[in-house]
Amino acid sequence: TYEYFHVFNQTKNILDIWFWLGWGLCNEAGIMLCLCIPFSFYLISKTEGFSKMLFQHIKVIIYIAGIIFTTSRGAILFGSVEILTLIIATFFIAKDKKSYVKFILAYVIVLLVTFAMMNKHAIKIIEDAYNHIFYNKYN
Repeated sequence: TYEYFHVFNQTKNILDIWFWLGWGLCNEAGIMLCLCIPFSFYLISKTEGFSKMLFQHIKVIIYIAGIIFTTSRGAILFGSVEILTLIIATFFIAKDKKSYVKFILAYVIVLLVTFAMMNKHAIKIIEDAYNHIFYNKYN
């Protein structure tokens, strides 16, 4: 017996393949990242010790970067409100408040130093990103 294989829809580049999961690609990714953030903040609130808390903060930073890269307007808007709310709420329920406050202060200092180094370019980059995401019909 002979076996014949036919391959349909051959693509030369894997980047040409699209897989739709509902109404769009990036919206679902942004939603899932927003869904995962509270779990990391819960672990931050229950963790004692700088090194264990550092791991959870790294995960939150990765979530934030992922939400930004999805360019999902809903995920960016909801995620920013969610993160600010969780930062405030975690302050009140954290077991190790000193380490948590140190992390928050470190974030604020890093953001201020970054904006100071970028000077006038920081505002332009933020405006360009805002216009690119919210006015160019993405997602």
